[in-house]
Amino acid sequence: MNQYQRSGSESRTTHLGQLLHDLACDFQHRTLEKCRQRGHGKIRGAHSALLGHMNTTGMCLTELAHKVGISQQATGKLIKDLERNGYASSHVDARDKRSRIIRLSERGVALIRDIEEILEEVRGEYSAALGDEAMRSFERQVQSTARIIGHSSS
Repeated sequence: MNQYQRSGSESRTTHLGQLLHDLACDFQHRTLEKCRQRGHGKIRGAHSALLGHMNTTGMCLTELAHKVGISQQATGKLIKDLERNGYASSHVDARDKRSRIIRLSERGVALIRDIEEILEEVRGEYSAALGDEAMRSFERQVQSTARIIGHSSS
């Protein structure tokens, strides 16, 4: 049996891709659950990609889509979700009537503050499970790997 196959007694594969996926799913589940507990029940994982790039001064939807790496149509749908739930606002760009300027609302800024705290809480849960030194080592290894393969801004 290879790493992609499962026997009846194996619940998960040890394939690196699956392990990373499982860890990312766990991380997202924990953060979204904590968001719900703080009153942000309409936030989904897909919103997180946008929220990390948004601000209160605003940017055009095209720029936001480019930064996130998804289509303008997908970005627009996610922004509409955020607007419906009070986390963002948008208006027509005065310089280019075809463009929309997107910005965080006050509720969106509060969400970002909550998320910053939540991320620390989840890190603390992982650190409690692994131990502080193992957690720091894990973070260094992930940062190093990301840097080596060219996917880190640090």
